[in-house]
Amino acid sequence: MRKIKNIVKKSCLLYALLAMCGCNSWLDINPVGVQTSDTYWQTKEEVEQVLTSSYIQLRSCMPYFFRWGELRADELDYGMTQSTDASQTGQDERSLRTMDIRPSNVLNDWSAVYKAIGRANSVIQFAETALETDITFSRELCNSFIAEAVFVRSLCYFYLVRTFRDVPYITEAYADDEQEFAVPKTDGEYILDQVVQDLERYVRMCKPGYEVEWQTKGRATCWAFYALMADIYLWQENYGQVIEKCNILEKAGFALEEKAKYWENFYPGNSKKESIFELQFRHNTTDNQKNSLFSWFHAGVSDARYLISEDSKKLFEEEDAEDIRGKGYMFDNRYIGEKYWKYLGTASRSGLIYPDSRLRGTTERSPNWIFYRFAEIILMKAEAMTMQGTPYDQICRMLDTTIRRRAGYDDASKLAVPETEEEMLKIVLNERRKEFLAEGKRWFDVVRMGQKQGYKYRSYFIQVALKYVSAKDRPMWKVKLENSPYGFYLPILKSEIEASHGVLVQNPFYEDVE
Repeated sequence: MRKIKNIVKKSCLLYALLAMCGCNSWLDINPVGVQTSDTYWQTKEEVEQVLTSSYIQLRSCMPYFFRWGELRADELDYGMTQSTDASQTGQDERSLRTMDIRPSNVLNDWSAVYKAIGRANSVIQFAETALETDITFSRELCNSFIAEAVFVRSLCYFYLVRTFRDVPYITEAYADDEQEFAVPKTDGEYILDQVVQDLERYVRMCKPGYEVEWQTKGRATCWAFYALMADIYLWQENYGQVIEKCNILEKAGFALEEKAKYWENFYPGNSKKESIFELQFRHNTTDNQKNSLFSWFHAGVSDARYLISEDSKKLFEEEDAEDIRGKGYMFDNRYIGEKYWKYLGTASRSGLIYPDSRLRGTTERSPNWIFYRFAEIILMKAEAMTMQGTPYDQICRMLDTTIRRRAGYDDASKLAVPETEEEMLKIVLNERRKEFLAEGKRWFDVVRMGQKQGYKYRSYFIQVALKYVSAKDRPMWKVKLENSPYGFYLPILKSEIEASHGVLVQNPFYEDVE
């Protein structure tokens, strides 16, 4: 595993929180190796600077969050830009879908996520130092900064555990440049237990909102805490806690945007009613806060890196109603291959609601990355209710009157009440597919479904996981996945294993893979 030097690098220029909304200020952050000395952690501004850097580092994590959550699943197909990409990333993306997953695959790189964790750890460990020297720094504000850092760290570990299962669990800052970053793996279930304990402890210290509206959506609030807790508890099959956290968010006043304003979740983003937590971007020459979502789904007049899969389109074609989440609403039908309009346009392509829809302008092409919005709270609750034995007609009625009503379904298009738990779960998962298409959630949903109740629905996982594997190789991989749940996850990057000098041990599913 690599030696991490200067997690917050010397002379590294980082945006302040205000920079995320347009300020031109830049801040110099000293290296971690001197952050425990007399020259740092003296003021609340310095604490906030490092906290800011942890949020900024999440932008570097976002491409991994997207790929880890989508590319092994069935929502997207590869367009010409991806299919002809001869780079290492291009080749490794294609390998990811065919089970030809090797420890050397560059998409196994978790370093960006651990950098965010390192910066959060610094705030958690050293923020209180400034209380001794800055009389304007209150204990309440210090606690809220620490709580935000706990949220960032917890979010990062949730992604790592869902992607790799067992990973190094680091909760202390690296105060010395020469400190060796070689830590053995910790069981993923233990990590999540510790994470939810942290979240439960610090949620009371986190603010419910901030003075500036974008910060209320772009910084951790107590509401973001509850959403993350509900998600982790769902993964852990602690369904009573899922429902409890979802109920808190319902009572807090979050709600679905109405049908006519559904698009505002994606343009301009930060929906006042529906958004809970979003990673903020501003794509212009002043702020230069860019991501690749527009280019991935557009790339050119007749091309894109990622297209909507046939499986995804069939979900909408099977319904009688005009679902605003598909059928011309988010698919750009002008081009061959049907591009995904969610990250490309300013409004619906259908012309039924927004006849002035247009392609995003050159300074609008880095949409926010949405971690949580209220639609997910409804669907997490529906899944938890299913697993707790709530009557299926009650769950269907909840979906019909919320998510589906907003999407365009009326009383004539109500869900048919299923007879089995598996059928009810598939209804919920299909609504999640339609609602969160290309939002980096599908693969994690598939893994969660596959490992429920001691891998009761493993066949669901295998069906999706082997979708892009050749027919002749599927029987072999099916047997392997049936015999080892470690195949649900990615291997540790080969260079990390080598650099650890025996400290890190490979995911056993990939032990014999070069």
